[in-house]
Amino acid sequence: RKIAVCCDAGMGSSAMSAQALKKKIKAAGLPIEVTNYAIARIPNDVDLIITHEKLTGTAKAAQPGKQHLSISNYMKAPEYDELTEALIKVELAGNRKAAPAPAPQPQQPEESLARRRTAGGRMVDLRTIDKIMFVCDAGMGSSAMGAVVLQNMLEANGLANIRVAHCKIVEIPADSRYIVCPKEFAVQIADCMPDSRIIAIDNIMDAPEYKQITEEFLQARVNSNILTGESDDYHGGVLIKKNIRTNLPSVTKEEAIRAIGNALVETGYVTEKYVDGMIAKEDVFNTAIGNSLAIPHGIESVIGEIRNSGLAIFTYPDGIDWGEGETVKLVIAVASAGDSHVETLGKIAGACESEEAVEDILKMSVDEIYDLFA
Repeated sequence: RKIAVCCDAGMGSSAMSAQALKKKIKAAGLPIEVTNYAIARIPNDVDLIITHEKLTGTAKAAQPGKQHLSISNYMKAPEYDELTEALIKVELAGNRKAAPAPAPQPQQPEESLARRRTAGGRMVDLRTIDKIMFVCDAGMGSSAMGAVVLQNMLEANGLANIRVAHCKIVEIPADSRYIVCPKEFAVQIADCMPDSRIIAIDNIMDAPEYKQITEEFLQARVNSNILTGESDDYHGGVLIKKNIRTNLPSVTKEEAIRAIGNALVETGYVTEKYVDGMIAKEDVFNTAIGNSLAIPHGIESVIGEIRNSGLAIFTYPDGIDWGEGETVKLVIAVASAGDSHVETLGKIAGACESEEAVEDILKMSVDEIYDLFA
C-alpha cells in the first residue's frame, strides 16, 4: 500500500527518485502511495523501503521488520520497472484480499506543515508554541528524564527556543497545547485536554516519536519563515530566477557547491552553516545521481539552518568532476525541511530522465529553465 524512497536527509535524491517511481506506479494504475523520507524518519505504516545500495544497511538497521529494495542509482533505476511489473502481477492475480469499504467519516480539517491535529480533532498552529509538556502519573522520574532527552534533541536541531517541561497528569497547565506522554495515559489526557496535540510514546529514553516531534517543529519553523519573510533577502517562492545561472565555467566540486550554496544564502533561504553541511554531505554520500545531474544538499543535522525552502540551479556545460567517476553538468541545490519543493523536484525528475534531456536543458536560457520548472 505504501512505498518509501529514502536517503539520509530525505531531500534531493530520494525526492526526485520517488517522483520517478510514482510516475510509473500511476501509469500502471496501481493504488499504491509513493513518497520519500529521511531514513531516520520512516513512519511505521510503510510497506516497502527503497534506498541506494550504500544506504540499505542503515535503513535495515532502522527498520528491520520491513521489506527493503536496493537500487544502484536514484535516477537510473531499472529496478523500478521490475518492481512495477511485479506489483502489476500481484494486482492482477488478486492476491490481496478486498477490504470492506470503510464507513463514512466526518470530514476532518487537513494538517499542513505548521498546523497539526489535536486530540479533539481540531488544529493547533505549531508556529505559536514555545513549550512542550512531558506528562506522566507522578511527574517526576520518567517524565523528567524524557523531557531532558527530548530537549536535547530539539536543541541539537536548532530548536532551543522550544522548552520542554514536565508535570504529573493532575497538574497539566491549562494552556498546554503540545503534550508528550506514555501510551497508557494518552486516552485519559486526551479526555481532559482535547485542544492539545498529544504524542504517545512507548520508550521514555529512546522513543522514535521524538524524531517525529522534532520534524514537526522544524517544518513549522520553515513554513513560518516562508509566511513571514524572516530574512530581508528572501524573495519568495521555491525557485527564483536570481538562483538560476547558466553556462558557468568548470570549477572544482567544492567550489561549485559553495557557489550554489552561497546563492541560497544571499537570497535568504539558508544560513552559511547550511552550506558547510552541503560540503559535509559529500563525505557521507555522493550527490551525483546520474544523467550528468547532482543534487547537493545539507546533512540532516543542518536542517535547522534552513530559513525558507528553496532550490538553485547552475549549469556547467563543460562538466565538473564530481568523484566516483561522475561528471556533472547540471547542479541543483536543495534546501527543505518540508514538502514545498517536491512538486518542483518532480518536474525536474521528469525533465532529466536521460542524458539527452539534460543536454537540452544546458542550452536553455534562465527564463526558459524557470518556465520549465517553476
